[in-house]
Amino acid sequence: MPRPPRIEYEGAWHHVMNRGACRQNVFVDRWDRQLFLSEVSDTVARHGIEVHSYVLMGNHYHLLVRTPEPNLGQAMQYLVGRYTQKFNARHRRDGALFRGRYKALVIESENYLLGCSRYIHRNPMEFGVTSPSDYRWSSYPVYVGDRKRPDWLHRAELISMAGSAELYEALVESPVDTPTEEILRRDRLPKRLGGSADAA
Repeated sequence: MPRPPRIEYEGAWHHVMNRGACRQNVFVDRWDRQLFLSEVSDTVARHGIEVHSYVLMGNHYHLLVRTPEPNLGQAMQYLVGRYTQKFNARHRRDGALFRGRYKALVIESENYLLGCSRYIHRNPMEFGVTSPSDYRWSSYPVYVGDRKRPDWLHRAELISMAGSAELYEALVESPVDTPTEEILRRDRLPKRLGGSADAA
């Protein structure tokens, strides 16, 4: 059966993810993670994609990407191919590193876009990290000002969609079962300066 065609168009947003073949680690240490981010930087420069959120876990990664040109496939082939080649050379191994083709979900709703970035930034919490800001290998520390922004990472668009950096932080830090729109609606409401809820 032929593979289904990728959906690519100008200005598309994609949630891109993949994990190691047989669930093996694709990042063994910090040098691997730094190498992957270096290859992301090179891919952005070469193919013009925009990276808005990311997280690198032990055996998988997530990227939130916007493509000004319909070239996600080319960009990901370049990124994954170069990283795999360098990973294999460094660890003296060969063969496929990732489990087949990457998965890419097209995102068309602004609320889902924010929810996707929230999911990416909260991903380390599924593996025992107490707070998203405690995890170094994620774009979230950049969003909350704990780390300098690399030139290739975009964050202004998602912060603008949320309403402010504080609202974006509230979104990520809120319990995962709270709907995105409820958090933003609640936190955008003007706060009373004093008096009871029944005060005129």
